Amino acid sequence: MDSSLFGDVENNKNFTTNLNRTLEQAGKNAIQMWWAEITKYGPIDQFQNIFYKHLGINSFAKIASDLTTGVGCSIVNCGSSINVVCHYETTLKNAVKLYNCGPYCKQCPGGKVSCVNGLCPSTDGQCPTATTPDATTTGKYKSFNNSSLHYYQWVKLFNRSSD
Repeated sequence: MDSSLFGDVENNKNFTTNLNRTLEQAGKNAIQMWWAEITKYGPIDQFQNIFYKHLGINSFAKIASDLTTGVGCSIVNCGSSINVVCHYETTLKNAVKLYNCGPYCKQCPGGKVSCVNGLCPSTDGQCPTATTPDATTTGKYKSFNNSSLHYYQWVKLFNRSSD
């Protein structure tokens, strides 16, 4: 379910043999499963808020950490399974604070009124629309023969700040 690549890039992966799902449904299910690790393996100590790899929440931590600044995902139908892989740009390491606690959205450029679900919205990382002979790109997905979905560039996450 979880593996590391190199440098500051981390990887979450999942596959399903339930081919009755759309690629979007498979992607959403994988992300929900990664996020649910915190409920399956138990919460971390909120006073310490320290991430440890042995807790079994590695996939959750990459999504939740304020050290994660980018994500790129691919969802591919391989015939007998649907594979979902997300690469995270993060500096999260073992025994490091998962995120800083504090008043939400205090440092958002537009203040609390610009808040989206308690986070400062990203102002960059939007994918342009383009068309090539072998693929069509609209918004954030590139589609190849209706069998795969890809983020075709890093999508910057929220400008997270808790102070």
